[in-house]
Amino acid sequence: MRIEIKERGSEEFYRETVIVASQYQNLMKNPQRKLKNPFKSYRTGLILCSVLFLLLGVLIVLWGIDTTVVVALVVLAVNIILSIILLRNLNKLKNTLMNDTRTSVFSMDERGVELDKEGAHVVRIAWDNLAFIRVFDKSICFAAKEGTGLTISIDRKYEDEIRGYMKENKPDYPIL
Repeated sequence: MRIEIKERGSEEFYRETVIVASQYQNLMKNPQRKLKNPFKSYRTGLILCSVLFLLLGVLIVLWGIDTTVVVALVVLAVNIILSIILLRNLNKLKNTLMNDTRTSVFSMDERGVELDKEGAHVVRIAWDNLAFIRVFDKSICFAAKEGTGLTISIDRKYEDEIRGYMKENKPDYPIL
């Protein structure tokens, strides 16, 4: 089976692809695990820590400064900086994937699953190295067993074709 993908996926598809990749190790332990949204978690943490940082600043002005408040400010500042860095890295990866306009060819054959990005690279997962296939809200992901974090994500609009191939050719590989 071969699917040529010329159009760009939705932002939600790329966001989900990044979320799956960021939780690869947890999914290896439990492939049916519910995904957590790190975009939302880091953004919420950033807002909460920023508000607390400002409140502590107001308390310093009203009541003066002491060691405990300084320590709390430093901890909050570090948390704010880390949240900004992590959120920026996630968004950078999502935007890099989203802005790639090259044609991709997804194929499944007797050897495995392959994604060929025109003029860039070919990623292949052999059937005996496939840990799981899972359908998420916006994508279908094929994850490799080895701990490299290798996943191939395909938009869910191709789900019927993929399920048809799997049912006909690889019925012993369940789609979660």
